[in-house]
Amino acid sequence: AFSVQEGVLFDSSKTTLVCYPAGLRGEYTMPEGIREIGTCAFAMSRITTIDLTGVQSIKENAFWGSKLQSVAIPDSVTEMGISAFSRNFDLAEVTLGNGLTRISNLAFYDCWALTSIEIPASVHSIGVDAFAKTVSLATLTFAENSQLTLIDSGSFFSSGLVAVTFPRTLISIGMYAFANTPLTSVDFGEESHLTRIDEFAFYQTMLQTVTIPASVTMLNTGAFGACPALTDITVAAGNTTYEDVDGVVYNQAITEIIAYPAGNVRTEYTVEGTVTAIGENAFCGAQNLNNVSLPDG
Repeated sequence: AFSVQEGVLFDSSKTTLVCYPAGLRGEYTMPEGIREIGTCAFAMSRITTIDLTGVQSIKENAFWGSKLQSVAIPDSVTEMGISAFSRNFDLAEVTLGNGLTRISNLAFYDCWALTSIEIPASVHSIGVDAFAKTVSLATLTFAENSQLTLIDSGSFFSSGLVAVTFPRTLISIGMYAFANTPLTSVDFGEESHLTRIDEFAFYQTMLQTVTIPASVTMLNTGAFGACPALTDITVAAGNTTYEDVDGVVYNQAITEIIAYPAGNVRTEYTVEGTVTAIGENAFCGAQNLNNVSLPDG
Protein backbone atom coordinates (compact mmCIF):
# COMPACT_ATOMS: atom_id res chain seq x y z
CA ALA A 1 0.00 0.00 0.00
CA PHE A 2 1.10 3.55 -0.65
CA SER A 3 0.27 7.09 0.38
CA VAL A 4 0.48 10.38 -1.49
CA GLN A 5 1.35 13.83 -0.16
CA GLU A 6 1.50 16.86 -2.45
CA GLY A 7 1.88 14.59 -5.46
CA VAL A 8 4.81 12.61 -4.00
CA LEU A 9 4.46 8.83 -3.51
CA PHE A 10 5.41 7.24 -0.17
CA ASP A 11 4.99 3.81 1.37
CA SER A 12 1.98 3.33 3.62
CA SER A 13 3.96 4.05 6.79
CA LYS A 14 5.45 7.21 5.28
CA THR A 15 9.00 6.22 6.15
CA THR A 16 10.13 5.63 2.53
CA LEU A 17 9.85 8.10 -0.33
CA VAL A 18 9.05 5.88 -3.30
CA CYS A 19 8.67 8.24 -6.26
CA TYR A 20 9.01 11.97 -6.82
CA PRO A 21 7.32 13.33 -9.98
CA ALA A 22 10.10 14.02 -12.48
CA GLY A 23 8.39 17.14 -13.79
CA LEU A 24 8.40 19.01 -10.47
CA ARG A 25 11.09 21.70 -10.35
CA GLY A 26 13.09 23.51 -7.68
CA GLU A 27 13.53 22.75 -3.97
CA TYR A 28 12.08 19.93 -1.90
CA THR A 29 12.04 19.45 1.87
CA MET A 30 11.58 15.91 3.11
CA PRO A 31 8.51 15.41 5.34
CA GLU A 32 9.33 14.53 8.93
CA GLY A 33 9.73 10.81 9.56
CA ILE A 34 11.16 9.83 6.16
CA ARG A 35 14.06 7.45 6.72
CA GLU A 36 14.67 6.04 3.24
CA ILE A 37 14.93 7.36 -0.32
CA GLY A 38 13.81 4.48 -2.53
CA THR A 39 15.43 3.08 -5.66
CA CYS A 40 15.18 5.60 -8.53
CA ALA A 41 12.91 7.78 -6.39
CA PHE A 42 14.24 11.06 -7.86
CA ALA A 43 15.76 9.63 -11.06
CA MET A 44 15.60 12.07 -13.97
CA SER A 45 13.75 14.60 -11.80
CA ARG A 46 14.12 18.37 -12.18
CA ILE A 47 14.72 18.95 -8.48
CA THR A 48 17.62 21.38 -7.82
CA THR A 49 18.04 21.22 -4.02
CA ILE A 50 16.76 18.90 -1.30
CA ASP A 51 16.73 18.79 2.49
CA LEU A 52 17.57 15.23 3.58
CA THR A 53 17.26 15.81 7.35
CA GLY A 54 16.48 12.56 9.15
CA VAL A 55 17.16 10.28 6.18
CA GLN A 56 19.15 7.14 6.97
CA SER A 57 19.31 5.29 3.65
CA ILE A 58 19.66 6.42 0.02
CA LYS A 59 19.03 3.48 -2.30
CA GLU A 60 20.59 2.70 -5.68
CA ASN A 61 19.99 5.18 -8.51
CA ALA A 62 17.96 7.34 -6.10
CA PHE A 63 18.96 10.60 -7.80
CA TRP A 64 20.31 9.21 -11.09
CA GLY A 65 20.27 11.87 -13.80
CA SER A 66 18.50 14.50 -11.70
CA LYS A 67 19.01 18.27 -11.91
CA LEU A 68 20.43 18.64 -8.39
CA GLN A 69 22.83 21.56 -8.05
CA SER A 70 23.91 20.89 -4.46
CA VAL A 71 23.33 18.29 -1.79
CA ALA A 72 24.31 17.90 1.86
CA ILE A 73 24.15 14.32 3.07
CA PRO A 74 23.45 14.43 6.81
CA ASP A 75 25.26 12.36 9.43
CA SER A 76 22.10 10.28 9.81
CA VAL A 77 22.71 8.62 6.42
CA THR A 78 24.59 5.35 6.87
CA GLU A 79 23.81 3.69 3.54
CA MET A 80 24.24 4.92 -0.02
CA GLY A 81 23.34 2.65 -2.94
CA ILE A 82 25.10 2.14 -6.26
CA SER A 83 24.84 5.12 -8.63
CA ALA A 84 22.95 7.13 -6.03
CA PHE A 85 23.87 10.47 -7.66
CA SER A 86 25.30 9.34 -11.01
CA ARG A 87 25.05 11.61 -14.04
CA ASN A 88 23.92 14.69 -12.11
CA PHE A 89 25.55 17.06 -14.57
CA ASP A 90 24.64 20.23 -12.62
CA LEU A 91 25.76 18.95 -9.20
CA ALA A 92 28.49 21.41 -8.16
CA GLU A 93 28.50 21.09 -4.34
CA VAL A 94 28.43 17.91 -2.25
CA THR A 95 28.88 17.57 1.50
CA LEU A 96 29.27 14.02 2.76
CA GLY A 97 28.08 13.15 6.27
CA ASN A 98 29.99 11.38 9.02
CA GLY A 99 27.55 8.46 9.09
CA LEU A 100 28.95 6.97 5.90
CA THR A 101 31.58 4.23 6.06
CA ARG A 102 31.68 3.61 2.31
CA ILE A 103 31.19 5.71 -0.79
CA SER A 104 29.27 3.35 -3.05
CA ASN A 105 30.22 2.22 -6.55
CA LEU A 106 29.39 4.87 -9.17
CA ALA A 107 27.99 7.14 -6.45
CA PHE A 108 28.95 10.39 -8.22
CA TYR A 109 29.91 9.00 -11.61
CA ASP A 110 29.78 11.54 -14.44
CA CYS A 111 29.01 14.52 -12.18
CA TRP A 112 30.70 17.04 -14.46
CA ALA A 113 30.18 20.18 -12.37
CA LEU A 114 31.59 18.87 -9.07
CA THR A 115 34.77 20.84 -8.25
CA SER A 116 35.82 19.57 -4.81
CA ILE A 117 35.07 16.85 -2.29
CA GLU A 118 36.14 16.09 1.27
CA ILE A 119 36.00 12.46 2.37
CA PRO A 120 34.79 12.21 5.98
CA ALA A 121 36.95 10.50 8.60
CA SER A 122 34.30 7.77 8.97
CA VAL A 123 34.73 6.48 5.40
CA HIS A 124 36.77 3.26 5.10
CA SER A 125 36.47 2.72 1.34
CA ILE A 126 35.69 4.54 -1.88
CA GLY A 127 33.91 2.28 -4.36
CA VAL A 128 34.48 1.36 -8.00
CA ASP A 129 34.10 4.38 -10.31
CA ALA A 130 32.66 6.39 -7.40
CA PHE A 131 33.93 9.72 -8.78
CA ALA A 132 34.90 8.62 -12.29
CA LYS A 133 34.49 11.20 -15.05
CA THR A 134 34.07 14.09 -12.63
CA VAL A 135 36.00 16.23 -15.08
CA SER A 136 35.85 19.43 -12.99
CA LEU A 137 36.91 17.76 -9.73
CA ALA A 138 40.20 19.52 -8.99
CA THR A 139 40.36 19.14 -5.19
CA LEU A 140 40.21 15.95 -3.11
CA THR A 141 40.79 16.20 0.64
CA PHE A 142 40.49 13.80 3.54
CA ALA A 143 39.19 14.80 6.95
CA GLU A 144 41.53 14.73 9.92
CA ASN A 145 41.82 11.27 11.51
CA SER A 146 40.75 9.61 8.27
CA GLN A 147 40.07 5.86 8.49
CA LEU A 148 40.27 5.28 4.75
CA THR A 149 41.92 2.00 3.73
CA LEU A 150 40.72 1.38 0.15
CA ILE A 151 40.38 3.46 -3.00
CA ASP A 152 38.82 0.96 -5.40
CA SER A 153 39.19 0.49 -9.14
CA GLY A 154 38.47 3.54 -11.28
CA SER A 155 37.40 5.62 -8.27
CA PHE A 156 38.71 8.88 -9.77
CA PHE A 157 39.28 7.76 -13.36
CA SER A 158 39.18 10.69 -15.81
CA SER A 159 38.54 13.20 -13.02
CA GLY A 160 40.11 16.66 -12.95
CA LEU A 161 42.41 16.07 -9.98
CA VAL A 162 45.81 17.79 -10.10
CA ALA A 163 47.29 16.95 -6.67
CA VAL A 164 46.41 14.51 -3.88
CA THR A 165 47.79 13.98 -0.38
CA PHE A 166 46.68 10.57 0.84
CA PRO A 167 45.90 9.67 4.45
CA ARG A 168 48.48 7.40 6.07
CA THR A 169 45.76 4.78 6.75
CA LEU A 170 45.36 3.99 3.04
CA ILE A 171 46.30 0.38 2.28
CA SER A 172 45.23 -0.27 -1.32
CA ILE A 173 44.74 1.69 -4.55
CA GLY A 174 42.77 -0.16 -7.24
CA MET A 175 43.16 -0.53 -10.99
CA TYR A 176 42.88 2.69 -12.99
CA ALA A 177 41.92 4.53 -9.78
CA PHE A 178 43.51 7.80 -10.93
CA ALA A 179 44.22 6.98 -14.56
CA ASN A 180 43.71 9.55 -17.29
CA THR A 181 43.73 12.53 -14.91
CA PRO A 182 45.88 15.70 -14.97
CA LEU A 183 47.55 14.71 -11.67
CA THR A 184 50.96 16.35 -11.34
CA SER A 185 51.77 15.26 -7.78
CA VAL A 186 50.83 12.67 -5.18
CA ASP A 187 52.00 12.51 -1.59
CA PHE A 188 51.72 9.24 0.32
CA GLY A 189 53.46 10.60 3.43
CA GLU A 190 56.36 9.23 5.44
CA GLU A 191 54.13 7.10 7.70
CA SER A 192 52.09 5.57 4.89
CA HIS A 193 50.50 2.14 5.42
CA LEU A 194 50.06 1.63 1.68
CA THR A 195 50.86 -1.93 0.61
CA ARG A 196 49.28 -2.27 -2.85
CA ILE A 197 49.13 -0.16 -6.03
CA ASP A 198 47.17 -2.06 -8.66
CA GLU A 199 47.38 -2.24 -12.44
CA PHE A 200 47.48 1.12 -14.25
CA ALA A 201 46.45 2.97 -11.08
CA PHE A 202 48.12 6.20 -12.22
CA TYR A 203 48.26 5.42 -15.95
CA GLN A 204 48.49 8.42 -18.29
CA THR A 205 48.65 11.05 -15.56
CA MET A 206 50.94 14.09 -15.58
CA LEU A 207 52.99 13.04 -12.55
CA GLN A 208 56.53 14.40 -12.63
CA THR A 209 58.11 12.40 -9.82
CA VAL A 210 56.76 9.90 -7.32
CA THR A 211 58.06 8.20 -4.20
CA ILE A 212 56.77 4.70 -3.49
CA PRO A 213 56.36 4.22 0.27
CA ALA A 214 58.50 1.73 2.19
CA SER A 215 55.33 -0.20 3.06
CA VAL A 216 54.44 -1.12 -0.55
CA THR A 217 54.81 -4.82 -1.32
CA MET A 218 52.75 -4.99 -4.53
CA LEU A 219 53.40 -2.61 -7.42
CA ASN A 220 51.38 -4.06 -10.25
CA THR A 221 51.87 -3.77 -13.99
CA GLY A 222 51.70 -0.33 -15.53
CA ALA A 223 50.91 1.37 -12.23
CA PHE A 224 52.75 4.49 -13.39
CA GLY A 225 52.76 3.61 -17.09
CA ALA A 226 52.56 6.11 -19.95
CA CYS A 227 53.02 9.17 -17.73
CA PRO A 228 54.71 11.53 -20.20
CA ALA A 229 56.09 13.95 -17.57
CA LEU A 230 57.35 11.31 -15.13
CA THR A 231 61.14 11.52 -15.01
CA ASP A 232 61.93 9.54 -11.85
CA ILE A 233 60.32 6.90 -9.66
CA THR A 234 61.87 6.73 -6.19
CA VAL A 235 61.46 3.92 -3.68
CA ALA A 236 61.56 5.03 -0.05
CA ALA A 237 64.32 3.71 2.16
CA GLY A 238 63.32 0.62 4.10
CA ASN A 239 61.22 -0.98 1.36
CA THR A 240 62.01 -4.71 1.38
CA THR A 241 60.36 -5.56 -1.96
CA TYR A 242 61.54 -2.88 -4.39
CA GLU A 243 64.62 -0.79 -5.06
CA ASP A 244 65.17 2.15 -7.38
CA VAL A 245 68.31 2.59 -9.41
CA ASP A 246 68.63 6.09 -10.89
CA GLY A 247 64.87 6.57 -10.83
CA VAL A 248 63.98 3.15 -12.28
CA VAL A 249 62.20 0.53 -10.16
CA TYR A 250 63.59 -3.00 -9.80
CA ASN A 251 62.79 -5.81 -7.41
CA GLN A 252 64.91 -5.89 -4.29
CA ALA A 253 67.29 -8.49 -5.74
CA ILE A 254 67.77 -6.43 -8.94
CA THR A 255 66.79 -9.45 -11.04
CA GLU A 256 63.64 -7.89 -12.58
CA ILE A 257 62.91 -4.41 -13.88
CA ILE A 258 59.47 -3.32 -12.69
CA ALA A 259 58.80 0.25 -13.84
CA TYR A 260 60.66 2.72 -16.03
CA PRO A 261 59.56 6.41 -15.90
CA ALA A 262 58.05 7.12 -19.31
CA GLY A 263 58.91 10.82 -19.27
CA ASN A 264 62.63 10.43 -18.70
CA VAL A 265 64.56 12.22 -21.46
CA ARG A 266 67.09 9.42 -21.96
CA THR A 267 67.16 8.01 -25.46
CA GLU A 268 69.21 4.99 -24.41
CA TYR A 269 69.06 2.83 -21.31
CA THR A 270 71.17 -0.06 -20.08
CA VAL A 271 69.31 -2.52 -17.87
CA GLU A 272 71.21 -3.61 -14.76
CA GLY A 273 73.49 -6.60 -15.44
CA THR A 274 71.87 -8.88 -12.84
CA VAL A 275 68.42 -8.69 -14.46
CA THR A 276 66.87 -11.90 -15.82
CA ALA A 277 63.29 -10.68 -16.35
CA ILE A 278 61.53 -7.63 -17.79
CA GLY A 279 58.27 -6.95 -15.98
CA GLU A 280 55.03 -6.66 -17.90
CA ASN A 281 54.57 -3.07 -19.14
CA ALA A 282 57.83 -2.08 -17.47
CA PHE A 283 58.59 0.38 -20.30
CA CYS A 284 54.97 1.33 -21.01
CA GLY A 285 54.81 4.64 -22.88
CA ALA A 286 58.57 5.34 -22.78
CA GLN A 287 58.58 7.08 -26.15
CA ASN A 288 61.91 8.86 -25.68
CA LEU A 289 63.80 5.58 -25.63
CA ASN A 290 65.38 4.55 -28.91
CA ASN A 291 67.57 1.78 -27.55
CA VAL A 292 67.49 -0.55 -24.52
CA SER A 293 70.55 -2.70 -23.79
CA LEU A 294 69.81 -5.99 -22.05
CA PRO A 295 72.27 -8.20 -20.12
CA ASP A 296 73.85 -11.10 -21.99
CA GLY A 297 72.06 -14.40 -21.60
